[in-house]
Amino acid sequence: DDSPHNPPPVQQELFGAATCFAGGILMVGAQEGLDIDELCVTVESDVNFTHLLTDNEALPASPLRVKIETKPDDPETLAAVRRIAERATRYAPGVYMLANPMSIALEVSGMK
Repeated sequence: DDSPHNPPPVQQELFGAATCFAGGILMVGAQEGLDIDELCVTVESDVNFTHLLTDNEALPASPLRVKIETKPDDPETLAAVRRIAERATRYAPGVYMLANPMSIALEVSGMK
């Protein structure tokens, strides 16, 4: 069911990345004494499922596009948020898992 209350898995992954970015920015910002009144993080990607059904060589997803909006929006705050967000691309677990190739340990068994 693709209702707004049951988004498809890929949308859930993008939402997880957005919340990971937001949480990291707010957590590190608070630790540094940065006063953020409002924060909006949007994460998008173009998804292509045709490779599952065909020999299509297209990538299954485009690089993540992350848009961060904040209040206050003065240059000092924006620079601090950018610095923290760049750090989040390396260390926030949800973002790391999407941005870095990881091995998959696949296990298939019969159900009991």
